Amino acid sequence: GKDQVCRVNSCSCSNGVAATGASCKTHNSNTCASCNSGYDLSGSSCSLRTCTCQNGNGKTGTACPKQGQENCASCTTTGYELVSKDGRSECKNALADMQALLATKKNQERTAVAWGDPHIKVFDYQDK
Repeated sequence: GKDQVCRVNSCSCSNGVAATGASCKTHNSNTCASCNSGYDLSGSSCSLRTCTCQNGNGKTGTACPKQGQENCASCTTTGYELVSKDGRSECKNALADMQALLATKKNQERTAVAWGDPHIKVFDYQDK
């Protein structure tokens, strides 16, 4: 018979390092051993890390520290602005937040001064 030659499987990997040797089980498959920065290993392939963002667009890749974490790149809803806190960004509605605060203080007298948009300063809370 004809001599047969055994060859090592060769894998590829989009956005990461291809599996080699016994880790590459199927020749010419997309099988990753590890992923580039900003990508996470999902099964045998590398997926772009994507953050969520209520009222906006989530950060992606290296800007997103953890898959699925609330961390905004920009706000898309009218009246919302990007607010950063503890290394994360959220889309906040300053007016709605202020209205919620005022609702909790409804039995107290208050003086409010407003200027610009959306800056509102409230002070002098006193019990009625």
